[in-house]
Amino acid sequence: MIRVTKSIKLTEGPTYWIAPFGDVHHNTDECDKERFQLFIDWLTAHVKQGNDVGLIGLGDYNDALSPSERASLAAAKCGFCLHDTSLKTLDKAAKEMSDTFFNVVKPLKGKFLGLLDGHHYMTFSGMTKQDIRGRTNTEYLCDKLSCPYLGIGLGIIELDFGYGFKLVIAASHGYGGARTAGARVIKRVRMAEVTRADIYLMGHDDEKMAKESQVLDFVEGKYVSREQVFIGTGSFQRGYPIGESGGYVEQLLLPPCGLGTVLIGVELEKRKGRYHLHHFWRSWR
Repeated sequence: MIRVTKSIKLTEGPTYWIAPFGDVHHNTDECDKERFQLFIDWLTAHVKQGNDVGLIGLGDYNDALSPSERASLAAAKCGFCLHDTSLKTLDKAAKEMSDTFFNVVKPLKGKFLGLLDGHHYMTFSGMTKQDIRGRTNTEYLCDKLSCPYLGIGLGIIELDFGYGFKLVIAASHGYGGARTAGARVIKRVRMAEVTRADIYLMGHDDEKMAKESQVLDFVEGKYVSREQVFIGTGSFQRGYPIGESGGYVEQLLLPPCGLGTVLIGVELEKRKGRYHLHHFWRSWR
């Protein structure tokens, strides 16, 4: 588990948009590249308008190797792995995919709170460039974006907005499949069994949803109601492409999910001489 903290200078008026995204699969035909570009443009425009944004990557930015495919490569040649020339070819492919994705999100460089690895990633052999040996292409992307790498699993991000206000975000790429709406919701809610947070993020199953909940905390001698939000971060991969034969989503007849993601807006408001921090969510599509 990797934990990062960041101070945000928030003043009354502007909105700070927490923008989780994942399951883009940018190098595939199923990726809605136009929609993803609009997402980046939307955030860029809000920065120019005086607001601020913080992006959190939930993994699977490209459709690189799956866990079973990585295992198959490691088992090649009776466990001796691949020829050097093959490793160089894979390194080149991983770099090209990452560079292409970076060029799309480059306008928001410096606005990324961190990137998680998902199920689809590649590890550089170092045959073409020694300083990236053993690093994933997501770590390579983090270097180019100057943001923290949140690992493979659970990433914790603590945002300090000043005036004593903090928001804790727990982010995970996700796991398994879930066909019903209830099963998809409960996977997010059960993240609260692992760690305490204000916002819980999970991707992987392409579900785009938000469920608000309340929990009582005992703070400075009194009980206060603490809002928690459980979010499915959606995707930019079309499960049922019209006029084409679909992939695993169509083959398994999984329920279609809305493309896009869920954004969390954070605002500072002064009431009766005291500042209050409140956050809200909205669907982006």
